[in-house]
Amino acid sequence: VGLGVPAGVARQAELLVSFALPSESATFGVRIGGSSSGDGIGCSVNYTAGAANASVACGGVRDSLPLLARETSVELRVFADWTFVEAYFQRGRVAITAKAAFSPDTVASLTSNVTVAADVSLSV
Repeated sequence: VGLGVPAGVARQAELLVSFALPSESATFGVRIGGSSSGDGIGCSVNYTAGAANASVACGGVRDSLPLLARETSVELRVFADWTFVEAYFQRGRVAITAKAAFSPDTVASLTSNVTVAADVSLSV
């Protein structure tokens, strides 16, 4: 799902998304990349319903995100700045920095393999 921001804006921006944890297992996240050039990077959460941990990834770097039993959402904050991305899962419980090469047509979008409710904020 595209976020409706003009091409190029997402290559230097802060994206904050709060995903409601679905009742079923799912993979969801954000993608920052060119609309046509194939560049870009994805940051995602691979969630198994009821599990104490979720697998998270950004730019090919993977880690495990501990989840508390009372949590009903996962927060993902992504800072993009032309040549790199910093992703913070659950307010920094897991942090990942990855190289990127954004083009002038860079856009941002949400990704998910199931329907997931999300609150989104984009700052430039």
